[in-house]
This record gives sequence, structure tokens and C-alpha cells, in this order.
Amino acid sequence: MSSSAWRKVQLALVGLFVVAVLAWWLTNPRISDEQQILNLVAKAEHGVETKNGREIMECVAPDYKDSSGLDRTEILKMVNSWVRSSDQAEVTVQEPQIKVDGFTAVARLDVQVYLESEGRALRPVNAELEVTFEKQWRKLRQVWLVKSVEGAAVLTAPEDFL
Repeated sequence: MSSSAWRKVQLALVGLFVVAVLAWWLTNPRISDEQQILNLVAKAEHGVETKNGREIMECVAPDYKDSSGLDRTEILKMVNSWVRSSDQAEVTVQEPQIKVDGFTAVARLDVQVYLESEGRALRPVNAELEVTFEKQWRKLRQVWLVKSVEGAAVLTAPEDFL
């Protein structure tokens, strides 16, 4: 095959590849920002319940910082402590209210956590959280990550949980 014919074959292959990628991109369903954030919240919830530290930390932005001074390093220490403990948790997140504004989003979450320590049920913890998310590049794609968490936790349960 002559070099001119080989170049035409190469161009045809590149053209087919570009058409295939474009077709995939146009036909691949897009997930809304809100749904991506809901998926991230579910991933974090699952990570806590299964004590999967890696899954939890995949939800936290590298530049995480909240008003109490916690950063990603401190979150990692807390997650590692949780994973090593014998405690168990069941997390329930009510349908959050999410407001997306470009590459940032804020969600209000009502969370209830049922903790069990050494086989003994503890009082459930209710928390009203305001979570700030940011869309960041990770592994050649944009994903939503938790940038900060603000809020208060309140112990609310009958005395028989003590």
C-alpha cells in the first residue's frame, strides 16, 4: 500500500472514531446536577453505613474547609477513627433541597443517624445540615464533591435508647 493510500485509511479511521465518539456523546443520557448530588449523598451515606473510608473520602473535595476549621486531613482522621471503631450506624437522609448555581450547589439535609456501640443502641442523632458542593475535575471528568458542611446535631430520642 502506498503512503498516500495509507494516509487516506488513517484519516478515514480517525473520522470514524470522531463520528463514533460524537454519536455516543449525543445519545448518552445526561444526569442532572441535582441527581449527581443526590448520588453523591447516597454514596457518602453508604460509605458511613458500610464503614468504607475510601468511599466516604471520595465524596470530600481536596480543598474541603468548614467554619469550624475542619479540613480534608481532619476529616480523614475522623473517618479512619470511625472505620477502626466497633460502632455501627444506620443513616437516613430526607429528600434534600438543592440549589445549583453554576459550579457550586447548596443542599439542606435533614439527617438521622442511629448509632450502635458494643451491641447497645444509642440515642439517634438528628442533624440539620447545610452542605456546600463544588463541581471539580477528577480523573478527566467533572464531579460534584463536598466542599463544606455546616449545621447542628441534636440528640432526640426516648430515654430507653440510653
